[in-house]
Formats: sequence, C-alpha cells, structure tokens
Amino acid sequence: MVQWVRWVVVALALSLSDCTLLQVNLTIDQAVARLVPADPLGVSNPDHFIGNQEMDLAAQLWISNRPVPRTGGQYITEGVLKQLIHLWQQGVPIP
Repeated sequence: MVQWVRWVVVALALSLSDCTLLQVNLTIDQAVARLVPADPLGVSNPDHFIGNQEMDLAAQLWISNRPVPRTGGQYITEGVLKQLIHLWQQGVPIP
C-alpha cells in the first residue's frame, strides 16, 4: 500500500509540474488586463488590453491598498496607476 501511495504522489507531482494550473506571476499590467474575461468587448485577444471594468478594479485595488491577483503580491503605486491609465486610454496591447 505504501509503495502504491508513493507512486501516486510521484505521478501527481510530475503531472502538475507541466500543468497550466500552476500560477506564474504576471506583471501588474498583464494581470490587470486579465482581471475581467472578455473586457474590453469587441477586440480580439481582450486579455492583451485593459478594459473599462479592469481599470475600475485596478483603481479599487490601488485605493484599498490590496495586492493585484496573480502578481505574487505586487501593489499598484501611483506611478503604476498612471501607466495603467495610459495603456487603457491609448488601447496599447500588453504582451
């Protein structure tokens, strides 16, 4: 039984090592662009652009001093907020 359990644990670890469920930390602009699926509407690859709802959420994260999800605990500073606003207003694609 112990041998079987070890095999299952090793197999699970190996399968998870190549799994997309493991979170890779994103930059703040990448994470903000992915906060709301399909925002903005009407563009191909909306996760590469900051939409209105995502900009609202970014401002809320800044105001409440909470970390941006999927960034490993990074916070939005005033300078980063200005950069996000520029990317949002100009419709600059985010890789």
